Amino acid sequence: MISGFWKEDLIIVKEIIKDFYKSKMSAHEDIRFKLDNVEFKPLTNLDNRLRIEPFTMEEVKKAIWNRESSKSLGPDGVSFSFVKKHWELLEKGRIWCSTIFP
Repeated sequence: MISGFWKEDLIIVKEIIKDFYKSKMSAHEDIRFKLDNVEFKPLTNLDNRLRIEPFTMEEVKKAIWNRESSKSLGPDGVSFSFVKKHWELLEKGRIWCSTIFP
């Protein structure tokens, strides 16, 4: 029953149901996520590009050197101290670095 009339045509019923849920599911305003009254700004095209570009070796080295040497990257126990000490060998081989920083 729609607006007081029975609708039996399958195509019309499907369209009415689709429109009903479409109106319930679509955003009617610009919704932004908030956390403790902090509004998140949308990413610019530049921000987005920087997030999808591959890491450079300089960025990887900087990230490693900014970590505490006694910490490990994972359960294998290889510490940042080891990585820093053998950086030149690891950088040239790039095998180990590319598995951690693809």
